[in-house]
Amino acid sequence: MGSVQNPYFYGDANSGDIPIPGIGFLVDLQALKGRIPSTAWYANLMVNRATGYANLRYVENRGQVTDGTSQIGKEDARSLNAPPMLVDGQPAAQAPMDLNAPVVNQATWNVLNTQKGPAFSTRYRDELSVDTVTNLLEHTLTASVLEGIAPEGETTNRYCKVDHLSTLGFRLTYSGKSGGALVSYHVSGSPYLTIGYSGNTTPTFNSNYQLFSISSDENTSGITVIPGKIPDTPIAGKRFTVLYYTDDRVFTVILYASARLSFGFGYREDYKTAVPGTKTSGAFVALKDAPAGTPVYSSFAVATGEVGKLMASAPFQGIVRLVNLAPVQTSGSQPAKWLADWQGAQSGNAAVVQAYDQHVDSIPLSGEPEIPSAGTWTYTYESASMSKAADPANLMPRNAAPPLIALNRVDRDYLKGDIVPGATAGSIKGTLYFTVANPLLFQIAAPPARWFDDQVNVTRGLSAEALATLVKQLTDDLATYPSGLASVFGDGWQKNWAAYPVGKRLTQVGTLIRFAAKVLGDSGRNPGEIQAAIGAALATYEACLEKVLAEGFLYDAATGMVMESSSLANSPYFAENYFNLASQDQIFHYGYFVTAAALAADLDPPWLQKKLPSGQATYRDVVDCLVRNVSSPSTADPYFAPWRSLNWPQGHATASGLNAMYGDGPNEESFAEEGNYWQGLALWANRTADTEMQNVAGVCLARCAAAIRAFVETGSSGCAYSPDVQAGLLGNTYFAVCNIFGKKNQASTWFGGDRPVAIGIEVFTCLPSLMDCLADAAWLAKVYGYYRQPGASGKALLFEKLDALGDGFSMWYSNLSPFFALADQAFAIEIMNYANFQLDDHGIGLNTRGILMFHLAYREAQSGKNAGMPAYARPVPWFRDLLLGSMNGWTQFLDPTSKNSPINPGKNPPAEQVELMTDLLNQMNQWKSETPLTGAAICAWATATHDSFHAKYPNFGAGSPGAGDWANIVGDLLRATATNCTGYVF
Repeated sequence: MGSVQNPYFYGDANSGDIPIPGIGFLVDLQALKGRIPSTAWYANLMVNRATGYANLRYVENRGQVTDGTSQIGKEDARSLNAPPMLVDGQPAAQAPMDLNAPVVNQATWNVLNTQKGPAFSTRYRDELSVDTVTNLLEHTLTASVLEGIAPEGETTNRYCKVDHLSTLGFRLTYSGKSGGALVSYHVSGSPYLTIGYSGNTTPTFNSNYQLFSISSDENTSGITVIPGKIPDTPIAGKRFTVLYYTDDRVFTVILYASARLSFGFGYREDYKTAVPGTKTSGAFVALKDAPAGTPVYSSFAVATGEVGKLMASAPFQGIVRLVNLAPVQTSGSQPAKWLADWQGAQSGNAAVVQAYDQHVDSIPLSGEPEIPSAGTWTYTYESASMSKAADPANLMPRNAAPPLIALNRVDRDYLKGDIVPGATAGSIKGTLYFTVANPLLFQIAAPPARWFDDQVNVTRGLSAEALATLVKQLTDDLATYPSGLASVFGDGWQKNWAAYPVGKRLTQVGTLIRFAAKVLGDSGRNPGEIQAAIGAALATYEACLEKVLAEGFLYDAATGMVMESSSLANSPYFAENYFNLASQDQIFHYGYFVTAAALAADLDPPWLQKKLPSGQATYRDVVDCLVRNVSSPSTADPYFAPWRSLNWPQGHATASGLNAMYGDGPNEESFAEEGNYWQGLALWANRTADTEMQNVAGVCLARCAAAIRAFVETGSSGCAYSPDVQAGLLGNTYFAVCNIFGKKNQASTWFGGDRPVAIGIEVFTCLPSLMDCLADAAWLAKVYGYYRQPGASGKALLFEKLDALGDGFSMWYSNLSPFFALADQAFAIEIMNYANFQLDDHGIGLNTRGILMFHLAYREAQSGKNAGMPAYARPVPWFRDLLLGSMNGWTQFLDPTSKNSPINPGKNPPAEQVELMTDLLNQMNQWKSETPLTGAAICAWATATHDSFHAKYPNFGAGSPGAGDWANIVGDLLRATATNCTGYVF
């Protein structure tokens, strides 16, 4: 593995040559030593929402991959050009303050307003309709200062500086034009938005809805605001309850202050964004319609006639904390009616308001998770006191009381502690629960680290015919698929290899070898016979894995990140391999290589000690780097960020990485691939005797499975959604909600949003123990019942879907075969024997027919219900099309009836030439009807034919008539199959 020495600036304040205030932020890389933690994803999303997302951009000719002298784990280096990274903002049509970033009431983060300062947003689910959350009313309260935010000073021409990054928290600093500062503190799970004010700063709070009532601890009767009329008298106190109205709903904000505040009122402002082009609606206007001097893609305020702004009467030095309550349904146009409806609903909020009041003084500043032992994890917080803070803009940890933390369903079920009685809040992921402890301790049962239950004899109950079919399918698959994998690694592959499909194919071949060894062992073969059957495939497999590990990855010291060597193409944006340079999808991609290495170590234990070509380290060292890149459990790791791919508060990993600036935030759409990483890591750690990583893998796989049951598998035994939401999803047959976003739950994936894809992507890694872990029985029953029912034609609905969707969806139906084998083995056989059933063998598939048959045999043995085996199908070698094209041309060339044929009778060819060319012609015609599974079969036939022919005609040599055509034709066939062979040459 080579290493890239790059200064990395996380955020760029320019779009082309145009400065864009508020886009980008400054990260102190020297302090972080290049290890940007996953928290930066949220900070990035919040600060850069005006851009929509950022593409990574390199500045050419300013850096290069090192020669390997400062390698991580002493891996081999490859010389590839890798200039330093910057983020190039690509502004998109998204309002900077109104995007649905992860929010407080989802136990994640508060939303920020890029241009004006911190903001927080209340979002509650009204219904989950078909495939997306609908009717989400968002109340955004933007905190700023009367003097305005400055784009200069310590923010380095950015509005915001990010520091104090921990795995669960960060701090944002905005400079005031009068010299003070506005600082917001963010820790995942904290229900409060916390803002510190220092210097000459006067707080303001602008709402996107109209304010109609406010009360305080000094004025409990409160002030009712007449729509459109600013109240004449201010209101003062240290605790305020503020009510806002829109669209027949009342939104509540409780504001706590560390010192007395007096608020006056003003008309609220809507924020618009200046974008080039024609005038647009909503939050966007063309630049020509914006006030003079408004920078491109910058926001500006537009006054309204509704009261909705609170303005402090004087500068304030202290802390403000804000929380929200669930919206209340109301009607009519009179504030008195709105207030009465709100008051009637407050008994349901009594417990949570009491919790907010009791614990407002403890402010969490940072948080770190830890997995101290098997099946346990903790969250530990550093906290400050609101009432005792010396500098509100620079809160320091002290012995504060434990903070109030909101937990989602996944964490609540495993908390070893007390939940605050009656204090719950709603979110689009179900109910949130509150707890007060530091540290928080959780315990979960980790699944066993295994590919399958080795005590299950997969041949039990199979007839002799069924067993023979299974063995033949696996044997022929073994002869075919490894050679296709080997064909990837031609000259220069390091610069253009597609890591995602290569990782899948490695896992596919490794799984195939492991399954074949299991079947052969269970059928009574001895170790020598098993090794003879799998030896050639295993050797090819290990050789390919070693190429990837030695030459396919680079280390970027600036980001503390492993990257795929082929991710450096297409300057300046480098979007290759699903934005690999932005750490996107790394847990999915690298999980295949970790699993492949675990399979190699399982099949060939001495492989763990095998040296890299340099002799300085082992292949194991490289795999350990991949593991640390994704899930280093240490905040002191000198090379890798802690927990890079984990979204700890949600109980699962995240697909998006450093460029997670989408309105949806860091998302998770492929639980099966996440599970594949954790299971592969569990087995890798088991083979390498790494107890710490065994604990990490066990906890994270168990939490991943719990998150699936809670948020993805509709109707599962642990589903977190309310019964009405579940009923709506089941009624629309969206049994799997795959995208787990900050703002939405959607039955959609990178590969498409069709129902079979949404289900198939949860089960497509095809290892029995992983499927046992991830697929909930109640969910399986509902999905099976739906797809097994008769369709309009009378055949199973699954087959009608397959016919309608066509070949592009074949891989998802092959994924569903082992899934349905859990419920009905006969149905799995029907699926595999169906006329339109196809495997996806052309890039990203994991299955072979032999792998699917193994799953079936395994489930039959487990259940004791033997349904037999589907029909054998000869595997299609990767080179078939190339070989057929070559053979079609050569058979036409040799056809004796062609006047151009060298053996046309009219040319009077010698008998030896006719005999040799006729044998070759006949063999090619046979191969056209049944393509050889490997190039080795062509080599073996050509070598044997050469030897027998030479024995019969000892004087036949390289200059004899026909020898040249023989060499050209056979050589061409061998090249089509990427096979090295010399025994055929005369």
